[in-house]
Amino acid sequence: MKKSAAVISFILILTIVLSSFTLAFSVSRPDTFVNGDTETAGGGKYYFLDEAGRIFEGYPGVAERKYVSDFSFDRIAYYDGYIYACADSGLYRVDISAGSFKTVYGTPSSIKRFSLSGGSAFILAGGCVKKISLSTGKDETVLPDITVTEMWLDGPGTLSYMTDGKLIYSLDLNSGETVSDVNFYSAFVGDIPIVTGSADGEDGLTFSSLQAKFPAGRYWNH
Repeated sequence: MKKSAAVISFILILTIVLSSFTLAFSVSRPDTFVNGDTETAGGGKYYFLDEAGRIFEGYPGVAERKYVSDFSFDRIAYYDGYIYACADSGLYRVDISAGSFKTVYGTPSSIKRFSLSGGSAFILAGGCVKKISLSTGKDETVLPDITVTEMWLDGPGTLSYMTDGKLIYSLDLNSGETVSDVNFYSAFVGDIPIVTGSADGEDGLTFSSLQAKFPAGRYWNH
């Protein structure tokens, strides 16, 4: 009887320890992030935009298409069980099973880029970056007084952007700190010196020197 009680106690303790480990893992797991593009994946499926901007489900190299929506969009991203899509008039949440969509945020300016993370959307429209709550649609300006030309998420807490194509700025969304780096892609035109304006004072960099400085090819993703 004592042996059975000891076994039961051991099993209970082991269950508590494993439960605590599982909870700790789920809490500490970093948030996901996704950048809007012409294709996306989620729930074990792939989604694409056709030539007219309509969303369809398919697989790379397979001709058969199952259309999700007949509305035309510019970019899509799968996030939290939905497809989010942008068009000239705003950002939308597409119900994949029903094929219907609802407006998350309307804007008078065309949305050039959008990214999703932490229950929020980050959109670039009219040179301005805004953070939009996906649940309420409430917005806030992330980069006031800065005209942005490109924007994307490098991680759930890192917003990268460009203003002139020569520098990549990375904004830590938690601390508010911003650092700058050279846009490797801007030197693809050839060995033309570019002024980086970086903190270390390096300028006159060329394609060859950038290859040596950034062997991994750090450049904006689209």
